[in-house]
Amino acid sequence: TRGRTAPSLRPPERPATIHFGSVDRVGNQEVLASTAVVLDATPPETSAAVEGPQATQAGVLWLSAHSTLTLMAQDPDSGSGASGVGATLLSVDGSTPSAVGNLAMAGLAEGPHPLAFFSVDRVDNAEGRKERTIGLDASAPSIAIASPAAGARYLTGGDPVAVVFSTADAFDAEPAVSARLHQLEDRGTPRGVRPGLVAVLADQSIAPADLDDGLWELQVSATDFV
Repeated sequence: TRGRTAPSLRPPERPATIHFGSVDRVGNQEVLASTAVVLDATPPETSAAVEGPQATQAGVLWLSAHSTLTLMAQDPDSGSGASGVGATLLSVDGSTPSAVGNLAMAGLAEGPHPLAFFSVDRVDNAEGRKERTIGLDASAPSIAIASPAAGARYLTGGDPVAVVFSTADAFDAEPAVSARLHQLEDRGTPRGVRPGLVAVLADQSIAPADLDDGLWELQVSATDFV
């Protein structure tokens, strides 16, 4: 090169050898030197993986307190080798991005949380931000039984056994529900063909004659999407 300014070079994204030298103003030229370089112009790629219960509803990835979100990044090799992932950064609820490998849901409040994440390689190629909304549902659905009342007595030919219950969940509008009448104790004539477990639905009525004599219990369970 002549003068004080060296040229700016952008080698291709593959191994290359650069030869360089200088000549002074009276024509004295140094012996050319060389150096091997590799240009890494490709940013890393980050993906998110969930271990544990999960469900997607209305664009929100719902997780339980037992779930873990793991961010995995790789720096693509364009054929010349890659500089490698330098850091993976995560922002939760708009916070300043910080280096993180995984996110334990137990540390978050219940409800939805917007996430943004990206990775940077060792020569500062930054990936574009990826965004996703996750939600934590750490509470089981609630169950309210209105009928039959505890201690209620039913007689053959009398009022039917009214099965009335409801369920509710803070985030799952339709939790899975299972209900049954379970005979805890046989107190009368032999059961015969009448079962000791009877599947029931909310707002169903059952004639006492269809149940074996004895002590029965209404058992209701509800499970939300995580």
